[in-house]
Formats: sequence, structure tokens, C-alpha cells
Amino acid sequence: MTDKITYTPFANGNGFYAYCNGQPIGQITFVRTGPNTVIIDHTEVNDNYRDSDVELNLVRCVCQIAREQHRNVLPICPIARTMFSRYPEFDDVRMLRTR
Repeated sequence: MTDKITYTPFANGNGFYAYCNGQPIGQITFVRTGPNTVIIDHTEVNDNYRDSDVELNLVRCVCQIAREQHRNVLPICPIARTMFSRYPEFDDVRMLRTR
């Protein structure tokens, strides 16, 4: 059986949970600051899912919200910063242009 990973927004709208076969395996939180910015402040993934697409997909969830709300993203947590440095798909929402 293949693991089914799903991503569910927090009730307050400031983060996402990652679940594998219904069990929590990770989360990401963010803060909207001002009318144009989202700060990713925390990403946490179960050790069994580190270096998998779970971390990347959690960041993607936040970036999709930012795109829909026409905001830029400032990734201050180490995991999100790493994803932003590895994947150019985030360049359109990157707060600080470093490329």
C-alpha cells in the first residue's frame, strides 16, 4: 500500500498540517504581516519524512496562498529557506531577490 499524504489548512488559516494515512507527520506556520507579506516562521516534519517532498509541499501550500493573495514570502525558518534556495519555482513570491 502506498502512503497517502494530504495537506490540510489550520482552522485559523495560518498554517498547514501534513498527514500520512491520517496520522500527523508535519506542519508549517506563517504570519501575514502588512498587506503584502507572508513570513514562514516554522516548519516541522517527522524524522521519517525528512528530506522527502513533505517539506517542499508544505512550503508550496503557503506559497500558493501568497500567490492568491498577491503577497511576497519571507522564509525565516531554516527548512523554508532551504526550499527557497533550492527551487526557482518560488522566485515569483520571494520577498528578497537573491538569485
